[in-house]
Amino acid sequence: MQQVRKLTSSVTSLHYNILKGLPLDSDSLLGINMSHILEHFTREERLKVLKDCHRVLVPGGVLRISCPDLLVYAKAYIARDSSFYNSTAIRMACCYEDLNTYGDKFISKAYDNENGHKWFYDAESATKLLKIAGFTKVEERKLHNSSLPNIESIEPEHRQAESFYLEATK
Repeated sequence: MQQVRKLTSSVTSLHYNILKGLPLDSDSLLGINMSHILEHFTREERLKVLKDCHRVLVPGGVLRISCPDLLVYAKAYIARDSSFYNSTAIRMACCYEDLNTYGDKFISKAYDNENGHKWFYDAESATKLLKIAGFTKVEERKLHNSSLPNIESIEPEHRQAESFYLEATK
């Protein structure tokens, strides 16, 4: 049973299986923040989800996404950067138990040690995907630099070392 209630805050979290479609009217939201979610969808699912986000945003509405950054991890892999892989922030976001080589650590992040990652993005590939989903303007942003209100209260600072941030406008 779907329950409808008036939103009383500028920031509201929905707990819902978005693969079933967002339970919202078209053109009904000013903004959406998807922090470290997109990488958990298959290639087919991701476009469906992004198109549905586009559907529920008002014209001029903003979708903000953040994901583990393939480019950051690839650079650390190529440079054999142990300080990156051993840093507290990266170890909080990764499970490297019994992984000793840089290649194992790199590919482990791509597959999240079988904890749910289905794709690995960089800002370029995510930007292209957002445009295919119908967004007209896509900008790379920094942590807490957003047109969405109160982003600092919901965007985890410890993910900054491994993440890219994009804002897409409908």
